[in-house]
Amino acid sequence: MEKKGAAKLFCRFSIIAVLVLILGIWWACGGGGGSAVDTDGDGLSDADEITFYRTDPNNPDTDGDSLSDGEEAALGSNALDTGNPFPPCSGSDAANCGACWNDKDNKWCCPAGGCGKDSSTCKYTQCKNNDGSCARICTKPAKNAGGATDIKITNTTSKPITIAFVTGAVGGACADGNKFISYDWVARNTTWCKDPTHIGGEGAGHCTGTVPAGQFVEVKRTGEDAQKCLTGAILIGGKLSCPSPSGFTQGEFTLNPTNTDTEAVDISLVNGVNYALTVHLPGDAWAVQDGGEKVTSIGPNEGFHGNNNKNGIFPPGCTDCIVAVKGRIPCPTITPNPQCQQKRICNIYRGGVTGGTVEYVIGDLPK
Repeated sequence: MEKKGAAKLFCRFSIIAVLVLILGIWWACGGGGGSAVDTDGDGLSDADEITFYRTDPNNPDTDGDSLSDGEEAALGSNALDTGNPFPPCSGSDAANCGACWNDKDNKWCCPAGGCGKDSSTCKYTQCKNNDGSCARICTKPAKNAGGATDIKITNTTSKPITIAFVTGAVGGACADGNKFISYDWVARNTTWCKDPTHIGGEGAGHCTGTVPAGQFVEVKRTGEDAQKCLTGAILIGGKLSCPSPSGFTQGEFTLNPTNTDTEAVDISLVNGVNYALTVHLPGDAWAVQDGGEKVTSIGPNEGFHGNNNKNGIFPPGCTDCIVAVKGRIPCPTITPNPQCQQKRICNIYRGGVTGGTVEYVIGDLPK
């Protein structure tokens, strides 16, 4: 009797174990909607990741190679291998693909045709090469792979010029306060910029210096500082609010950003015009915001009545490039009649590429 009871109990447990096993297989194969669960959003179900690919269902890129597990599955590559099946963009390919990285979600590029998010199939039509192939695919370079983008300020006039070097506040493209170059850092790490003054939010303020006639000053970064964001402006004439009678010319910049892959520069006459400014840009990846025309320099700007409808220039009083926003013109008595751009050509961008020196060249306005 005891043997028969033990046998029955064993059979019951065996039946339960088999049912549990069948239920697990049924769920893993899609029963009960299990196949629709994709916790990390990489295009592979959690069940497939666990049972077939052996990838992490909570990490869309298990091997950290910038291609999602789903993309690698479609490619037939190993999602557990940290080796990238496509090389990072470099040289002329990096320049051609720069616009791709203005969209932070794009990871790859066909240098002859465009960019997109899914390099496994090249299924985004606009992202194929002109012949429809996916040849020469390359991927987004590592952030700041080209090193620091430095600043040089050259005075070509016959007299010394006072400038204020202004840094913006932590936030936006430079939201990491631990990777941020402040006005105080500039004052401590240059010999020419003095009297650091805090104004506004974290990291915001300015220091002031003089650029001798026919000479230049620089802001250069090395080591860990080369990976930090530098955003702000150069105010020609010093830090004054709407100085009479003409205001001031300024050169703006966002370099080595931490929260985007896009560097930006421009010449701003929003607060007026007191000098001509030309900006020389390093490399060949810089492009105009609207239309994507490649440029290697912008400017020079002209005076109030000259031609400032050029790439890279915010005309006098035009706070939004194509429009002077009512109530937001900073110096309305100096710039009373804004003549804004017809297209958004005020900002000059470089995506995914860093390094070199942006040179701001100060000159006299044309007579």
